Parts: sequence; structure tokens; C-alpha cells
Amino acid sequence: MLCRNIFAIGTEETLDEDLTISARHLTMASCELATDAELLQSWDRLAQHSQSDNKGTFKMRQQASGWTFSEAALLMPLQHFLETYCVLPEVQVYKDACVSWFRLLDMLVVSATSKPQPGQVLAACEHAMNLSVAAGWGDRLRPKFHWALHYEACLNRFSCLPACWSLERKHKVVRKYGSASTNTRRFDQSLLEEVTAEHLAILCKAVHFQPAAHLVDPYPVPPKQVSALVAANIITATDNCCCSSLCHLASGAPVSKKDFVLHEPPAHAQGPMRFCCGRVEHLLQVGDVAAAVVSVCTPLSIDSDRRVAKWQHKPSDMYIMEADAMICSTIHNLSDDQVTTLLPGHLCHPA
Repeated sequence: MLCRNIFAIGTEETLDEDLTISARHLTMASCELATDAELLQSWDRLAQHSQSDNKGTFKMRQQASGWTFSEAALLMPLQHFLETYCVLPEVQVYKDACVSWFRLLDMLVVSATSKPQPGQVLAACEHAMNLSVAAGWGDRLRPKFHWALHYEACLNRFSCLPACWSLERKHKVVRKYGSASTNTRRFDQSLLEEVTAEHLAILCKAVHFQPAAHLVDPYPVPPKQVSALVAANIITATDNCCCSSLCHLASGAPVSKKDFVLHEPPAHAQGPMRFCCGRVEHLLQVGDVAAAVVSVCTPLSIDSDRRVAKWQHKPSDMYIMEADAMICSTIHNLSDDQVTTLLPGHLCHPA
């Protein structure tokens, strides 16, 4: 439960009103506690606003609600809870079904940096499907669940997974052309032709298929930023540099400035750490090499079972590394220079 005297959890009608938050209580009995259902309702409201709010407004909404929104953020704690605390025999079949989908998701996330063995994804998907039916959820499986059966073929053919199925639900490209079309006799064919033409135009751009990490829309580094980087011994005054606020890794995953990322240990690192953490302060292109200037995070604790790590952030301690050394950006929470990050499964329990 969450103390309602710290985080205001209102209804749809009171969500956007000014709420008075009070913590002036002397006894536990005088405190109001939110129920699990109210917490889930709060999360659902935040998910709805993530589709409509601009970035600044949504950031303030997250701060006000006490949540850091991510569609995957609740899965890791839930998986840990199921595997650790749900031990009664009568719930085993339901637990196995849920965990099988979590493990498939882990496998798909890993596929961006390490391709699974042939047949591994399909076997995991079929296993999850069968366990879901065994748990009595067969009538809840929608037809679109079958898309998961195609992931194996996509990986084998394209070495990556589709970001979306372009005509599934109301994709923005479909809306862009469909809403402007007045050809009612051949609407379906016209829409499909327009969407296909745009996809082919995108596929013809080599920038989307670069084999290594690269900056998106780089531009010359401003003089003030050059001076700061030279003063910090990150670059020299003679380096030919560009910068950007966005970088795409070789896997296609985006990394932005101010993201906390997991990356390979630098050459000077000591100890058995297989990965490090840092905040991206600058994204640079030095000559032909994409690089990231990262501020250091030193490890405080790593819980592989819960897939959570805590770090001490040192904003003034920075170093530069090749962008290809970055593994992924991570879901995090920052408080007083202490960072809590979620860890992907393949880093916690490597094969």
C-alpha cells in the first residue's frame, strides 16, 4: 500500500484539480492508505496521459504521482514476486504461465544485442501458449496473440524484430493517409498503396540500417560546449566534432542525452563487473567515430534476483567512450545522486 498523505490519488474527475497534500498526522490510525486497486488505477491514468501529454507536462505528471512510467517497469518486480513468494501448489499452474511469458519477453529484449539460438524463441512462445491454455486462459487469448509465433521467422530472416505491425490497430502512418483520403470506392487499396510506398521510401534510406552506433541528425558542437569539453580533457581543440541529442545503437535502440545507460566496463575499470552504469552527458561524433561522454555511477549494490542495482552518481566525474560500448538505456529513479536502475535479465543471469 501507499500512503495517501504523500501521494494524492484522485478519481478521473479530480485528477487535474489542485489537491492539498497533507502529512500532518501523529498516529498511524489517522493516515489514509491507498489500496492495490487504487495504485493500479493511478498507473492506468498515467498510461493514458503518456499518449496525449507533451514531454514536459508528462514529466511533471510523473513527479506529482510518484511514478516513473514504463510499460515494462512493473514486469520485473512482478516476476520476482511470482518466483519468490507464490509457492502454494494450487497456484503453480498460473505462476508457470505468467513466468513463461516473462521469460519470452526477456528473450526478445536480449535479441537486440544477442541473437537467440535457432528455434529458441518459437519453442518459448509455444510453451507459453500451452501453459496459458493449461491455466484455463484459453478463452482469453485473442487472435493477435498468434503474432508472437512469427517472431522466430522475423529474427531468422531480418535479424531483428518489427517495431510494430503496420496495419495493426490505428498506426500513425495509416491515420496520416487514411484520414486524408476521399476515394471511397478504392479506399482499402489506396490506403495500402500509400502506406507501402512510405515504407519502401524509408527502407531505401541507408541511415536506418547502419551496422554500428551512430548519431541522429548531428550538427556542429557549439563553441561554449567545445570549451567545456576541452577544459575537461574530453576532446582537444583540434578535434573535428559534431553532436546530437539522440543516438541509435547497432541494435536500433535509442539513447538520448541525460539517459542512464548500462555499458561495457572501460579498459581502466577494476574488478569483476560485467557492466557499468553512467549518465549520458554528451553524444559526439569525433571524426568518423560515434562517442558518448558519460558521468560515472559507482555501484552500491546489485540484486540479480530482483534485477535491481543501486549506484552513486558522480556528475563531475566524466569520461568518453565509443557509443558501441553502450548496452542499453535503463529505467531508473534518481534521488540525491543515488540512482536505482532496473537490470535486463541477460545481464543478471547470463547464459
